[in-house]
Amino acid sequence: MIFCKHPALTAALDETVSRSQGPLWDASRPAFDDLLLNFPNSPNVFHSRWVVGRSLILTENSDFVFIDPPGKKDWPDISDVIRRLRPGQSTMIWLPMGANTTEKPPTEDGVSSQCREEALRLGMSATAIRWAKGGHAIGCQLIYRLIPEAVTALRKVSEEVVRIAKLRSGTSSKWRYCPLHYDP
Repeated sequence: MIFCKHPALTAALDETVSRSQGPLWDASRPAFDDLLLNFPNSPNVFHSRWVVGRSLILTENSDFVFIDPPGKKDWPDISDVIRRLRPGQSTMIWLPMGANTTEKPPTEDGVSSQCREEALRLGMSATAIRWAKGGHAIGCQLIYRLIPEAVTALRKVSEEVVRIAKLRSGTSSKWRYCPLHYDP
């Protein structure tokens, strides 16, 4: 079960996961242990580094693909996976949003925007949230292809997360930016 305070997103993700018999894997031992705990009877839980060549067949046959790479350097492999997925195959990718530190205040770096622009050309949608004025990571972005109800719920949740973060941190909030939503 996926836990979230937004009932529509919880229901949409639960439905996607419950129908899925696809593989689940992670290179992190704690994350792998969590997968085993939540999917104890699944024969498709693996502990391995995500390598496109070995995992592509499993990914292509999955109902839902979630990719959380360690950084944007894996984007060429990720975009290769996106190109091979079935049209309409539910997919979500989390990527950090880097800073262009040559500008004051720093703007989004070119690599982050290039990843998003390529994903949009490939038929994906995106939600970007910027929360910091400086540093190397100034935000994050979700890149996704989901059913319309899940897209609506995901966008509402991202807006709610920003609203709550602003309330908790007061007027000097680093969460001062609203989510930006992009469609292909």
